[in-house]
Amino acid sequence: MNGSRIALAVVGYACGFATASAAQRSGSPRDTVDVAVGSPLVNTSGVVPHRARTLMSRTTNGVAASGPEFFWTFAFPDSAGVSYFHIESAMGGQLNTVFTLDRKTLAPLRINGAAPPLPAPAFLGGLADLLVEALPRRIGTVYRANIWRRGMSNVETHLFETTSREDITVLGHAHKQAWVVEDRSADGATLFGRMWLVGVAPYLVRWTINNPDRSVTQLDQELAKEATP
Repeated sequence: MNGSRIALAVVGYACGFATASAAQRSGSPRDTVDVAVGSPLVNTSGVVPHRARTLMSRTTNGVAASGPEFFWTFAFPDSAGVSYFHIESAMGGQLNTVFTLDRKTLAPLRINGAAPPLPAPAFLGGLADLLVEALPRRIGTVYRANIWRRGMSNVETHLFETTSREDITVLGHAHKQAWVVEDRSADGATLFGRMWLVGVAPYLVRWTINNPDRSVTQLDQELAKEATP
């Protein structure tokens, strides 16, 4: 991965993100690249095992409310010569969801031990940051990919574009020149959210999600502190 990664989430994030309120964009993407499951563009070799802490908040009509705290564990076990991307999310000390992906392609293999009922090859919506982190990062290039989340009968096409770089402070950590990535609908008209990515773990440091009711969910992330014996 070019540096970024962790997938934040909320229970819904882990399963997929909210469909969003409208935000208009004029024109069509200038340089659009299709990314299918198995594409050689996907490169997760730069991602290291780590544990991340995610704080969720939700802003409605300008009023922010704190949400739950999540912990994410990322590991890369091997079995019979195959490398897997093993991801665990926990809340309140209890294991919430376990994801198993093919490490090379990010193809979803299992969710809580069961094969996901994908209607067509797709990447997991709630872990879309992992896909974005694994792609070459070029400002102005749009990546088009199929996304699926639990409960969906069909896959959705999303556009991911790195639009800029900016300094950002998240949970007291200053990040210089983070990459800002927009997630939009297939026609580019609806802005689902934005991600801020950096080159070291936890890779993804902020994810804002535009909800249908015009509220905004914000996921802030940092490396988790090691437990004191």
